[in-house]
Amino acid sequence: MPTHAQRRRGAGYYSAGSTLVHGFVRAADGMITSFDADGVNSGTKPLAIDGQGNIAGTYGGDDSLAFLRTPDGTVTTFTPRGSVDTFPSAISNGVVTGWFDGSLVEGFVRSAAGTFAFFNPSVATYVKAINDDGTVTGYTSDGSSATHGFVRMKGGALTSFDAPGCQSTAGEAIDAKGDVTGLCVNGGATKGFARTAAGKITVFHLKHAVSTAPAGIARLMGTGVAITGSETPSRGICHGFLRTK
Repeated sequence: MPTHAQRRRGAGYYSAGSTLVHGFVRAADGMITSFDADGVNSGTKPLAIDGQGNIAGTYGGDDSLAFLRTPDGTVTTFTPRGSVDTFPSAISNGVVTGWFDGSLVEGFVRSAAGTFAFFNPSVATYVKAINDDGTVTGYTSDGSSATHGFVRMKGGALTSFDAPGCQSTAGEAIDAKGDVTGLCVNGGATKGFARTAAGKITVFHLKHAVSTAPAGIARLMGTGVAITGSETPSRGICHGFLRTK
């Protein structure tokens, strides 16, 4: 388990006055290290960091190539087979997940050793989050306006789900126990949902909000979970929220 100091690491990207950007990592003591994935100014965008300090992101200016940077500064670039554009979305224990656009939009999980698992249970698959067990969540598109949430276990077993009463469902975050939160659309309103690892789904909507958009989930001490995200009321001013149970 990462220490408190490890959790305080961060990563992102910045512009130095050109159209391309550079990546950076901020250590727990505040030291900032700038880097470019392939050693040149090629537009490096860190997109996710795990508890150990492994970073995943894109480079190449047009977000077409992906990289993994380990805490010692070693950068490994990678491109899933047949990929035109690659989008790493999350990382845990050096395992990178996301999606790529080739002949189809497919999900991928890249192990810390560099091997890939690909999956495409529908027309298009978008992976948004991974937990320490290697379970991922996201959503698929069936070619219409509807989307469907899914959970995929490390061994490859995949379960699709739809939030009750919603026309579209999308998993956005997953906790250590496999609980998922995300978005669903019901009658034109965007609502949040919480799905337990056992499959029970609860839809929720903040009072007076036009849009409720969960973005993160974590297990609390005891039996509950905490969900964080944003909500937009009818007057259009966005607010953050924390939902505990």
